[in-house]
Amino acid sequence: MIYVESTLESSDNNTFDAKEFGISADLIRLLKRAASGKLDLRADLSKHQRGFRTILEGMNDVLDAIVDPIEVTANYIDRISSGEIPKKIMADYRGDFNKIKVSLNPCIDALTALPRPPAGRTSGSSTTSIVSSRLRRPMSNGLTRQSQARPT
Repeated sequence: MIYVESTLESSDNNTFDAKEFGISADLIRLLKRAASGKLDLRADLSKHQRGFRTILEGMNDVLDAIVDPIEVTANYIDRISSGEIPKKIMADYRGDFNKIKVSLNPCIDALTALPRPPAGRTSGSSTTSIVSSRLRRPMSNGLTRQSQARPT
């Protein structure tokens, strides 16, 4: 569905006024922002009562459940790309969001297992370059082995 002001247009081009169906401007605003990737808005529950309040509360909860794993993932990727090796993710994610933890924790284990530079060796080189050079080395060794194994 495409949300425009208080008018809703379905995928089959049927248009109707959301107010006729008791859909509030808050819900439309929430849906429009979420559809555009802006997940920071929450409905003001104090403006609503009974069943519709429950729907908006559910929408707020869904957005919170989506935003937290996205923020954790972005934070971890940023830290890893800077050369920092963060602690493993211990948060309890359910369903598809658990794939984030299942994907990042082995990455963190692999980075943690990399040999550390000798003490005092870091002058003139950053942790980022040490980590990234160690990550490239196994890849380049694998490429060398592959090219040597190919018949000519």
